[in-house]
Amino acid sequence: MDPEGRPVGIVRVVDLAHKEVRDPLLVRSAIGSARTIDALIEASRSLVSTIVELREQGVPATYVGAVHAAVVDEMIRRALVLAANPVLSEVRPGILHGSFARREPLP
Repeated sequence: MDPEGRPVGIVRVVDLAHKEVRDPLLVRSAIGSARTIDALIEASRSLVSTIVELREQGVPATYVGAVHAAVVDEMIRRALVLAANPVLSEVRPGILHGSFARREPLP
């Protein structure tokens, strides 16, 4: 708010989050808002550097693995939506299996 009480901006939860939470949220948000396959590819490029940075900051491997799996899941789901396959429009398929489904993928 400015001194007169008028709104001047919006604070998002991402703005208040710690870095280890903020970066994965930004990657996932970019993936979710991609409107083309090329935009999805570009948004997905930052996943690897985000995972490396989380580990370098000492974030526990279980959290990093969960973030990795959740973002990959979102990437696949977004790609299916962008592919606009009418068969998939009514179905929420179980895409991930094994360690990814358990949110504990190996690097």
